[in-house]
Amino acid sequence: MSQPIDQFSRLSQANVALAMNLAEALMASSERLYDLNRKLLDEFVTEASVATSRTLPRRSKDAAGAGKDALPAHHWEDIVTAGEQWRLATIEGISTAFEQWQQACLDGRPARERGEATPPALCPWPVSSRARAGA
Repeated sequence: MSQPIDQFSRLSQANVALAMNLAEALMASSERLYDLNRKLLDEFVTEASVATSRTLPRRSKDAAGAGKDALPAHHWEDIVTAGEQWRLATIEGISTAFEQWQQACLDGRPARERGEATPPALCPWPVSSRARAGA
């Protein structure tokens, strides 16, 4: 039988490790989110400048701005795909941190081996109830 101080020490170490793993996952997530937002802003500014150049009259009649009327290639699908990848990577990082915490706190076996399901709050959204029940 382990002593209460050993249990307290193990729980404290698990909590510190959880905090460190969550911080690491969130730092990586925020870096990816920053890059994603930068791409989104670049695309928005490009399309807005093309739209304003088409609606506002030109001040000069020379052909200097003639090439700017072409609409740039749309990258919205790439941005949406990158956003979905960011979301799934963030969820995976947080889920991994919690699974490691559970292993450290409990008997060392992962929740899946003990027959416990992942809490619904940690499942990627949207997940249907049928898919969750079948997992």
